[in-house]
Amino acid sequence: MVDSQVRTTDILPTVLELVGAARPEKLDGESLVPYFDGTQSGSRIVFGETDYPLHFGWAPLRAVRADGLKFIQAPRPEFYELQTDPGELKNRYAPWDATVQRFRKMLADFRAQMQKPAPSEATVGTGTLDELKALGYLGAADAGSATNVPEPSLSAEEGRVGEARSGLEKVLELDANSETALLQVGELELHAGNYEKAAEYLKRAREVRPNDATAAFYEGQALEKTGNLEGAREALEASLKSAPQASVETRVLLGRVYLQLKNLKAAEDQFEAGLLVEPQNLEARIGLARVQVSDGRFSDALALLPEQSKSAEAFEVRAQAYAGLGKKVEAERARRRAVELKAGARGSGRPESGLH
Repeated sequence: MVDSQVRTTDILPTVLELVGAARPEKLDGESLVPYFDGTQSGSRIVFGETDYPLHFGWAPLRAVRADGLKFIQAPRPEFYELQTDPGELKNRYAPWDATVQRFRKMLADFRAQMQKPAPSEATVGTGTLDELKALGYLGAADAGSATNVPEPSLSAEEGRVGEARSGLEKVLELDANSETALLQVGELELHAGNYEKAAEYLKRAREVRPNDATAAFYEGQALEKTGNLEGAREALEASLKSAPQASVETRVLLGRVYLQLKNLKAAEDQFEAGLLVEPQNLEARIGLARVQVSDGRFSDALALLPEQSKSAEAFEVRAQAYAGLGKKVEAERARRRAVELKAGARGSGRPESGLH
């Protein structure tokens, strides 16, 4: 038995060597026989690719797994530490991370060795590709494909949202119903604060792929910002229906929407569900505490919110809870602390509270 990480492409070379058959000149994979006789024991680097996105006119998703880590190159890249997160639940991707960059290079080197695929009929012009590369969208692993949808966050981080949007809209001109591109533009508009436009793009993305939990979540965010609470509720519930194990962030936002709709029981259910997954999640604790304050359970609300918190919103809720208990001194102290934290957040450029 081989305990190390190996590849399915290694099976055929292994069988050929064991039966003494000649190996074809062009054959992926390497024989596992060295593992059988103990001359090799380390794990092998595994590369993966899926062609499913080609159905939508975009490049395939690519991945590399090595050293207990897994990197997925996609319009929304993912990076996981498999030893501590075997279920791949916490995406640790950061474009500037040295390990991420190393894995990107591994993919680029691997692809350079492979035969280049025939270009898609729906390709982006060279000029547009150059613009997207200049914006930081297409790294070494993407440079060979004219069908990639770039990752918007890189340009957004540089404050070049307008240029990023323009590049993606050129991509959309080739395929107005591309769910991937619609999702990317919708996310850009969301981060830029153009919530109505974001909701429009994300609604179109969901029409193309109704069960896309990510598009539904972002649409819920955008609609909540516009004040369309019923629309936000529908989108967020759809996101949870498509992905029951969705992030705590989805449940927290849905709980906040229910709070604004005055549905305390539904809000409490969502916050409690989030805390079952992440017991220390501050946003979920604040949300549940708000429900408890509204329901007159002031002591329960205080127990949820730590005094050492750095959240202005947490201290605002603590002030309300103290006031409900008739503790005027403690309430005033909590209010002053909330004001201090808000002032500090404004001075540093950090968000004061809530989901961002």
